Amino acid sequence: MQTPRWYAVHAASKYEKKVIEHLKLRGVEALLPMYTAIRRRMNRTIATLELPLFPGYLFVHTQLQNRVRVLEVPGVISLVGFGPRPTPVDDAEIELLANRIRRFDPMPYPNMQIGDRVRVKSGPLAGAVGVLIQRKNNLRLVISMNLIMQSISVEVDGADIEPLPASSRSGISRVLYIPPQPPVTPTVRLN
Repeated sequence: MQTPRWYAVHAASKYEKKVIEHLKLRGVEALLPMYTAIRRRMNRTIATLELPLFPGYLFVHTQLQNRVRVLEVPGVISLVGFGPRPTPVDDAEIELLANRIRRFDPMPYPNMQIGDRVRVKSGPLAGAVGVLIQRKNNLRLVISMNLIMQSISVEVDGADIEPLPASSRSGISRVLYIPPQPPVTPTVRLN
């Protein structure tokens, strides 16, 4: 018999809370880390919302052989993993999410990596777009002037940048690739 492990579940966007309810009805231990967001509505009132810390994801504690009980829940897309098998989440990470992190007022943060195209969202460089690099443990933004084929790099704070949406990541540097066509060989018919 397998030992139950924690697995990440990819759920339909905005259905995470309903998925948790269904899992609990089925007797499956589940975790949906939440954070408190304060939003200003159109009528200028302020609303306090409890939102998923990882939109579209939650965690279940189950045996791998019982994964069908999870996958049958409406709103569940898949168990997350590499290749065909779901990959367990480390128990220490779950313990951090379930117990210790709440008092530190967690908020979602975009997953940015070195080499990503990003935009500066605040400060004197607000609106600048470039590529994120790291130099001597500092984050830097490389801003290119394509017309004169020159670039500069400036130090940035990770809190002041945001990833570009997928549709604008290729931006100006979009390249059209036309694959080579096979040569046409004339056919000669002998009758």
